[in-house]
Order: sequence, then structure tokens, then C-alpha cells
Amino acid sequence: MSFSWAAFIGSGTLPPFQPDPHRRKDAARNTDQQGHFAEAEAALLRAYARNGTDVDCVRALSLGYMTAARDPEAAVYLARWCELQPDLPEPHRQRMEWLERHESLAEAAAEGERVLELDPADTQLQKRVILMHLKEGRYAEVERLSRRFLERQPGHPGLVYFLAEACHGLG
Repeated sequence: MSFSWAAFIGSGTLPPFQPDPHRRKDAARNTDQQGHFAEAEAALLRAYARNGTDVDCVRALSLGYMTAARDPEAAVYLARWCELQPDLPEPHRQRMEWLERHESLAEAAAEGERVLELDPADTQLQKRVILMHLKEGRYAEVERLSRRFLERQPGHPGLVYFLAEACHGLG
């Protein structure tokens, strides 16, 4: 028995080929995940232009621009990602990381506090946020956070130390 693709396609059983924009976007995301952001950027930007609420696309652009050290673009897409997913820790954590690297410690600490609202058990992040406030000399914030975290972790030596630092700094 002989099979003919031409006869099968010509029979009208299959619709004519049309490129799937979602498939291109998926391919762009996969390329981005493999570390080839420069190749994926144009397709991701087209996908974003079609749908500015596509979280996967905004995430890929944010992370790609961060990795490529393209700061103005990273700032825009990180902020957009946080707007689109205000109740998830990942976008806020990524934005905090970016802000901290760029020494915008007050903003980074605010994002860190947002992450802690969403993930209160992250003790390493508690320490980082307090240290950001300490570096900026915001002792009232250090005191407030130390007391708040001590409610869940009474007697924690690191938090007690931060509280003492805050009280000393406040006079």
C-alpha cells in the first residue's frame, strides 16, 4: 500500500499551514532560558506588543535584560512583572536583587519587605532587609522589623543584636 502526503494534504483533511504566534513565543522563551536572550529578544518584544499582560513574556524579558545588564530595560520590565503578579514573591525578589545590585537600598528593602509579606518564613531575607536598612542608617526601620520578626522567633540572637544596634543608633 502506497501513501501519498500530497494526496492526503490535497484532500482538504489538513488546513493549510499558518505560523502559530504562540509557538514562536514559546520558542523565544525556550531560547531565552537556554541563555540566548539576544536571539529571543525580538520575538519576546513582538509578543509583548501583542499582549502586554503576558506574564511569561514579561518574566523572560525581565530576566533576560537583567542577565544582559541592560539596566533601563530591566527596570521597566521588572516593574511591569511586579504589577502583573503582585501576590507572588518571585517578581518582587528579582526586583529587590536588581535594586540592591544598583545600590538603591531603600527601594530594595521595600521590595524585600513585600517578599516577606508573601513569604514570612524566609529568615535569610529578613536578615538581608534589615542589613539594607542598617547600611542606610534607617534605625527606626531596623527596630520595627527586628521587633516584628522577634514576635515569630523569640530570642533569636541575630534579631536581638539588630534590635540592640537599632536602639544604639537611635540614641
